[in-house]
Amino acid sequence: MNQTFETYAGQFLIAMPEMPDPSFRRTVSLICEHNKNGAIGVMINRKHPKLKAKDVFDDIKVNCIPAAYKVPVYIGGPAKSRQIFIIHGAPFYWKGTVKVTSEIAITTSLDIIHGIAIGEGPKDFMITLGYCGWDKGQLEAEMMSNSWFLAPADETIMFDTPVDLRWLNAGQRIGINPNLICNVQGTRLC
Repeated sequence: MNQTFETYAGQFLIAMPEMPDPSFRRTVSLICEHNKNGAIGVMINRKHPKLKAKDVFDDIKVNCIPAAYKVPVYIGGPAKSRQIFIIHGAPFYWKGTVKVTSEIAITTSLDIIHGIAIGEGPKDFMITLGYCGWDKGQLEAEMMSNSWFLAPADETIMFDTPVDLRWLNAGQRIGINPNLICNVQGTRLC
């Protein structure tokens, strides 16, 4: 029997309020790739508590303009926490750019990092360190156990919404207030 595969790529993966893993509690992740072998995503609502873009640029020896000094850096996930991922809007001509949706892409190349450092990068972007990864069938199993729910990715939530409202607003994108739902089946109130 030939089963069709439903990809979650281009979706927000939103943690249920009672997510047991503190690394993902109240997080929103952009699913960048999802196929039969697993999934990769980047959290979009966890600012790094200490780092700013200047710290990242200094670490990789890239000169930057003063306007880039205070650009926030986000924790993209627990895997490869020193690897830089740029989530961005148009333009999409950077080396190695992979479009996630028609309006959002992910790039890891130095040309986009240099562009951002000198103020010639995309207008909308996020600098993230690390990513989230799921092995074959792992994300699907977590979905079945009510750890997450999905909403279409939205560049307004990613680039224009305050960080502390992204989890709530991502759920509201599909008419759900995440504060009012349970991940325990058969209960009325959480």
